[in-house]
Amino acid sequence: MKRLTPAAMLLVLASPQAFAADDNAMIDDCRAYAARTLEADPLKINVSVQTSRVDGTIPVNGEVEGSGVTFQCSYNSAGTKMVEWWTSDAAPQQGNKAQKAEPPQATKGTAAAPANGDVPNYERPVGGVLPPGSSFTASTQVECSRDGSKMTRCDAGVVREGNGNGFVTVFWPDGGNRVLYFEDGTIVRYDEAEADGGAKLTVTRSGDVQTVTVGRARFQIFDALLVGG
Repeated sequence: MKRLTPAAMLLVLASPQAFAADDNAMIDDCRAYAARTLEADPLKINVSVQTSRVDGTIPVNGEVEGSGVTFQCSYNSAGTKMVEWWTSDAAPQQGNKAQKAEPPQATKGTAAAPANGDVPNYERPVGGVLPPGSSFTASTQVECSRDGSKMTRCDAGVVREGNGNGFVTVFWPDGGNRVLYFEDGTIVRYDEAEADGGAKLTVTRSGDVQTVTVGRARFQIFDALLVGG
């Protein structure tokens, strides 16, 4: 995991996700934010929602397994917006002192990237259109269903790492997201969290379309999104 300088940890991201006010939505959002901010594997990030504070804000605590790095996302009382972010990940000269960084802000336009360009921008590609400065390789909309009900359209962005490998992030219409990892052009795992309860991933193929299920959630992913073409 790459260490970030204090300057690199001060983030102002555009168009934050609007998501349902429930524990799973906050967990998904906090894990995704921590993964891209700390450049950590989402599968090694543990997150849990804590009891609301006196002022009504909701703390969500987390840690990156095996690194000693801890963090906290704080949400408003409705659980619909991150209002503060803390992490213990600091430059070595700072003695691992906790650092505070700004959470995503409700502003319009391009994300303000740090001067050293270390922090990737995985902002939602609204309508399947990549925002300026996006770190996604490509984007589109895919067929999806969060709870097994009728399929709808979800914004999706992909990062192609070469040799048919990478990951695709599917953004739910009501907020939050699911990250699906692929190898040799085939979905092989997902960003499993404790809240998923060990949900099994299954993948079936029909032509150039992979139908992916994770618990009750379903996705239809075209090969062209994963490997281009």
